[in-house]
Amino acid sequence: MAGFAWLALSLCAREFHVAPMQGYTNAPMRFLLQKLAPDSQLWTEMEKVDDLLLLDHWGLDKRFGLDQDSPIVVQLGGNKVEDMQTCVQKLCNNEYAIKDLNLNCGCPSIESGGASNFGASLMKEPKLTRDLLLTMRECAPDHISVSLKCRIGVFETPDDMKSINDEEYEKLNHFIARATEAKISGIILHARPAVLSGLSPKNNRIVPVLDYSVVNRVASDFPDLHITVNGGLRSLPMLQSMVVDSPVNSYMAGRWILRKPLDLVRIQSEFLHDLKIDDSTFGDRICSALMDYRTLIEKTISSRDPMFSHWELGLPLYLILEQLRESEGTDEEFNLSSEEDIKSILLESLLLLSSHSSGKNKKLNRLSSSSTWKQMSNCLKCLVGTKVFNKWKRNRVEL
Repeated sequence: MAGFAWLALSLCAREFHVAPMQGYTNAPMRFLLQKLAPDSQLWTEMEKVDDLLLLDHWGLDKRFGLDQDSPIVVQLGGNKVEDMQTCVQKLCNNEYAIKDLNLNCGCPSIESGGASNFGASLMKEPKLTRDLLLTMRECAPDHISVSLKCRIGVFETPDDMKSINDEEYEKLNHFIARATEAKISGIILHARPAVLSGLSPKNNRIVPVLDYSVVNRVASDFPDLHITVNGGLRSLPMLQSMVVDSPVNSYMAGRWILRKPLDLVRIQSEFLHDLKIDDSTFGDRICSALMDYRTLIEKTISSRDPMFSHWELGLPLYLILEQLRESEGTDEEFNLSSEEDIKSILLESLLLLSSHSSGKNKKLNRLSSSSTWKQMSNCLKCLVGTKVFNKWKRNRVEL
């Protein structure tokens, strides 16, 4: 009986986080992802403190006002204690649905969202990191927790990079110990070291070696600290296998979800609740999420002062259409009894965007339930423009 009790506790404690992703995890994207997996934890993009301080109420509402049904994690990037204090007070005074404020100590470069003096570079300054976290904790109300996201190590250049031996681990341990002095609720550990210069953002996600054992060691050394592991997760089977015999029950993925957002439906059922669902239920849940998103599009474009642009509303649709397109003729192809319904909802969403677009879309007018996913995806080019569409394609290849 004790074994079954442990299993039940393990299942209840499981968490899945969609990682903060620059240019992706904005309010419309979070809205749709939350509909696909209501119990997943959604994060904002990394929000630079300097930028937030300049925003008026409308700008803040655009970033944080759409998440009232699902409290979010707001990730902040900055290194000035006074500015952090003002920023946190500004956010909390507006009473947005914020569950947690997270300090970014993991982005290795300006291009990937960090900077030369914050992001992963803060791992070299444990005292400043503690002071920033302490300020966040003191300024936030009790119902909002404060957390830290960092790497398992930090090196200046690729030539300095090495495995996380005992000496490097002691640096990490000291950094985390100082952070816990600020009474943080948890830490999200990207299981790769960061290289501050000499690697592109893409290569910083590939070249540094993943080492999940370091995350497990941290979990063992800080048993009272909630640990989430980030980095390298690419599929549901991999996610499920990592839980076995692991002290960590909380996991984060970013690029996997952007490449395959519909996988969130099975993460919701099979990982978070250990419930298998058939293809019919899978399709029905996709339809339900897309219907809610279609309503959001309709509400947005009918406003006299739309809060979101065509490309912000179109990007989530593009990612879903591309997953469906890529799955055709492969082992991952969806057996959707509701495929026609899904196409119909997606087509309605595209038509809504087109009706408020300045350009004409003759291709869109020829779409029907017999159109391919590729044909539907390509129609977005006319809605958002060739430049934006080609950028979407390039960025997705690098995911």
